[in-house]
Amino acid sequence: EGPNAIEVVFEGVPFGDYAVSVVHDENGNRKLERSTLGFPKEGVGFSNDQKVILSAPSFKASKLTLSKAEDMKVVITLDYRE
Repeated sequence: EGPNAIEVVFEGVPFGDYAVSVVHDENGNRKLERSTLGFPKEGVGFSNDQKVILSAPSFKASKLTLSKAEDMKVVITLDYRE
């Protein structure tokens, strides 16, 4: 949805509990840049639209349950801190 949206499809995922995290590696160095306090300097996002507060959200807060053969749409909005 929208001009900056990216769609990723996973097929054949076994039933179970999952959490999804996304990092926008803006400079392409294959690692997450952090501030001196440890907060992300690049865009990050988590399932259930969880946000970084003092640390990354817990698995429990971000958990998605795939319990039957179904299409599941997960929308993640990246959070960019200054």
